Amino acid sequence: ITATAKARDRQRKIDFVATAASVLASSLDYKKTLKEVAGLAVRDLASWCVVDLLEEDGRVKRLVAERAEPSPASPKLGPEPEPEVVAVIREQRPTVSESRISLPLVTRGRRVAGALTLVAGEDGRTYTSDDLSWALAVAGMAALAIDNARLYTEVEARADATRVLTYVGDGVCLLDRAGVVRLWNPSAETITGLPAATVL
Repeated sequence: ITATAKARDRQRKIDFVATAASVLASSLDYKKTLKEVAGLAVRDLASWCVVDLLEEDGRVKRLVAERAEPSPASPKLGPEPEPEVVAVIREQRPTVSESRISLPLVTRGRRVAGALTLVAGEDGRTYTSDDLSWALAVAGMAALAIDNARLYTEVEARADATRVLTYVGDGVCLLDRAGVVRLWNPSAETITGLPAATVL
């Protein structure tokens, strides 16, 4: 590969990371933005771009599977995550080969949300350890997008619960796992005579 071709390839990857960052930050609908980023990846950098998510019950579910224009020699991927991808998620360890990069999507708090997998195809493209840096950047941004969306949903649900409990006639208090009181509704104040400001 000539120096010019290397420079072009490097610039293409930089542009992809920048565009992916913009797309992932554009919406809390991470399913939509991850699909869009996968579409960008298969345009220039992969034959397949796949995102698998770890569900609350421990199952791994395929969320996105975008494919470049197929040809008879193009690799095939099924609707279920491959065992190697599940291992990347469970062990939180990236794998890189000439034909595949698979990275865990690690959120804040070191929790794993799933995996991002890029598969090279029949066009002669291969991956090297040099590709790990830009792929890790995209995986990190994808994990952050998923985490932000989930946290927003959780906060909204808690806010709704708090509004509802404000009008419940029974005294209600909520404690977190550490035993700290997080909610003391008006009825609890009336029944116990303890103001919420004091209890909280």
